[in-house]
Amino acid sequence: MMPHVHLPLHDHEERYGLFRSSWLAIAPKMLLGLAWTLLPFVLLFPILRLDWLGIVLAILFGAFGLRYLLAVRAGWYGSVLAVTNERVIDITKRGFGQPVVTSVSWKEVKGVRSGIRNSVLVDVGGEKPMTLVLAGAAKPKLVKELLIEVQSRQRR
Repeated sequence: MMPHVHLPLHDHEERYGLFRSSWLAIAPKMLLGLAWTLLPFVLLFPILRLDWLGIVLAILFGAFGLRYLLAVRAGWYGSVLAVTNERVIDITKRGFGQPVVTSVSWKEVKGVRSGIRNSVLVDVGGEKPMTLVLAGAAKPKLVKELLIEVQSRQRR
């Protein structure tokens, strides 16, 4: 099991898979955060001409850039799609905030399909129709095949 990801499983529930987006899905955000963090060091001499104000600006830019990098990584690492024998669990985390957990039993799953940019979509019916999305999956075919296989087992 992946550390730092708490799965609210029932007593006799088996986990079949735990999937998250590929690191390539967050690469542009990470590059932006890296540029934001390193900008004060690239412009070090012009910033130091501003005396104490320049030092404060450099520290602020570096600190906010580092915080942004850590928030992007925390959001990526904490957002997973879990497949169990009883249900599909979608955990979505934005930055350092509390994760939003959406749990759907297999009886409510209407279908599984592929989306654009390596995303896997789980269509859900029932009282509140919705779509669970795993965007930028590293192996979308594997995820889709597992979801379809478990769904067919549950319908027997």
